[in-house]
Amino acid sequence: MIEALRQRKQSGQTLVWRLVCFENRSFATAVKCAFGSWKRAMTAAGLASDYEYRPASRWDLPHVLNAIRRLQQEGKSMKCSHIRKKHGALVSAARRFFATWDEAVIAATKSEQFQ
Repeated sequence: MIEALRQRKQSGQTLVWRLVCFENRSFATAVKCAFGSWKRAMTAAGLASDYEYRPASRWDLPHVLNAIRRLQQEGKSMKCSHIRKKHGALVSAARRFFATWDEAVIAATKSEQFQ
């Protein structure tokens, strides 16, 4: 895993967790599990100085649902690939609460009806 991370750096590929995760989720997850965190993996590979760590904002379920509703009200496409381009953290957070992005969108729409 360390060698694979170093090769990513050498070939100019991203070392940003969420982007690596989109490219190869199984690899990114395996690295994170093996080292306990992405930051620890970067340190073990000697890449900590090349990697800018920014703690993720804490998304709770109401925050996720409200953000989805706001995008819907703005008339944005709810296609996952479109939302992910500008709101990757939202998509990642939604996937922590729901199996898929589409399920999160459905939940936001349904819960809005009962407010």
